Amino acid sequence: HYDRYYFIHHGEDTYSQSHEVFKDFPESHHFIFGYASDLKKKDIPQDINISFIGGLGNWDDSNIRYWTMAYLRNKPDVLNNIKDKFINDIEELGENPLKIIEEEPLNWKLYRCSNYRQTVIMNGTVLKRFDILRNVGDLGLKVFSYPKFIEVINFDLNLAKAYDFTPSLSLEDSEYNFNRSKISLNLPHAHAQNGFSCRVCAIMASNAFMLSDYRRDLGLLMKPYFKDFPMFTSAAEAREIAKKLLTEENYRKDAVAASQQMVEENCRFEPKIRDLSNILGINLYNISDENPNVCSGKVSKHFDNYNMTIKEVKKRKKRNVFDKVIHESKKLLPWCIARKLIK
Repeated sequence: HYDRYYFIHHGEDTYSQSHEVFKDFPESHHFIFGYASDLKKKDIPQDINISFIGGLGNWDDSNIRYWTMAYLRNKPDVLNNIKDKFINDIEELGENPLKIIEEEPLNWKLYRCSNYRQTVIMNGTVLKRFDILRNVGDLGLKVFSYPKFIEVINFDLNLAKAYDFTPSLSLEDSEYNFNRSKISLNLPHAHAQNGFSCRVCAIMASNAFMLSDYRRDLGLLMKPYFKDFPMFTSAAEAREIAKKLLTEENYRKDAVAASQQMVEENCRFEPKIRDLSNILGINLYNISDENPNVCSGKVSKHFDNYNMTIKEVKKRKKRNVFDKVIHESKKLLPWCIARKLIK
């Protein structure tokens, strides 16, 4: 059955790591696809020193719920042991995201918490990202994120001041906000030991300098274009690099120009889709009748089945939410009352 599966990797590090994890799969089924972005540079005034578009981490309230429930039911020595295990798991997963957690904390599922491993990973992500953002918060930071981000007002006023409720969701939103930034951040994720976010190429295609934590693949991509491309290994180093980029304009602009050149030569979708077509053995483009070797630039009819309009998607989501409400109502109310609510 191994012949049925193919692995399409972002870069050399993820390629190597997958070989270690999936040793039984033939090497001929592993391909390096790379990274790609459609975002374009636009020459507009750069009124933002440093921007970040993203979240602190997709955390939920499982952690808070667990400690509230555990506190009511356990003695301090038990709570301290549970706390030590939780912290140890965060630190160990930070070193090795593939590590298997053998045991959940006492009564984790009983208190109806989310997947424990996921909670630990997100907790580690929040800690790293919060630390980095806090260290550059006074350098003219602007954050576009989920409304939940405003919870940082309890811990850091500079980050609360930096947060902008204006949504930045579409390609057009990102294109505008990246191009109006002198620097834009790519922050680490606790489960991503190798590779980097798709956000990286999008920022590098714009007029912003993309400031990221150290990623070996990124260094290899940039090596032919910019010697010693700056990346940080700590929150303090992120601050120092940001200050240098803001004060040394020519250095920043040279790095941005090199990044844009790298994206144009290595990270555009047109050649990537052609590569993917060759890997899958499926024509994902309509080939020009005049020249079979030239792509027309139009997506093939292989994707016709997925052409669902935004309105249809929204209707389906609303229907699903409504069905869920009714389903839950049946559990809580007599059916005669729930039926009247439906009408």
